[in-house]
Amino acid sequence: MSGLEKTTHICLIVLSVLSAAVLLERQFGKRAAPIDHRANLVGKPLALNGAAWTGSPTNVVIAVRSTCKFCAASMPFFRRLAEVGRNGAPMSLIAVSSEPAETTRYFLGKGGVAASQVFQRPLEPLGITATPTVLVADARGLVEKEYVGTLSPAQETELLAMVAGQRASPGPSRR
Repeated sequence: MSGLEKTTHICLIVLSVLSAAVLLERQFGKRAAPIDHRANLVGKPLALNGAAWTGSPTNVVIAVRSTCKFCAASMPFFRRLAEVGRNGAPMSLIAVSSEPAETTRYFLGKGGVAASQVFQRPLEPLGITATPTVLVADARGLVEKEYVGTLSPAQETELLAMVAGQRASPGPSRR
């Protein structure tokens, strides 16, 4: 066996061992902790200039993007939430997106959701780092509850009860 063949075989063995090590690390290595996208906005005023907070004692703000698959998956719940407001619950549904208001209205409309106010704003300065995000704010715009991501059935029930006037205790909630 020539020196070139020996060198080639050694390189192939080293590459095989390295490849196996990388595959094993990916399969069985430590997983990173999930990212918590909550901004802990509870108790803070939501700086959404132009929002008519005083029109309702409870304001539900939904932050969405038309390209967000989780927002689209949440649309049936958003529709139920809007229906609670239309059926006399003292709440206002406000939508905010980084997209143009017309795009957001169209996106919500396709899902059968009518928001009383729709705003185009950059989400990061509002403290919103992921979509969908649902915030419950009082008549002064103070955030009482924060949900990030697709809500669980228990969170949906909690939020529907909250907006129907059966207040749950304020505090952060997570998916």
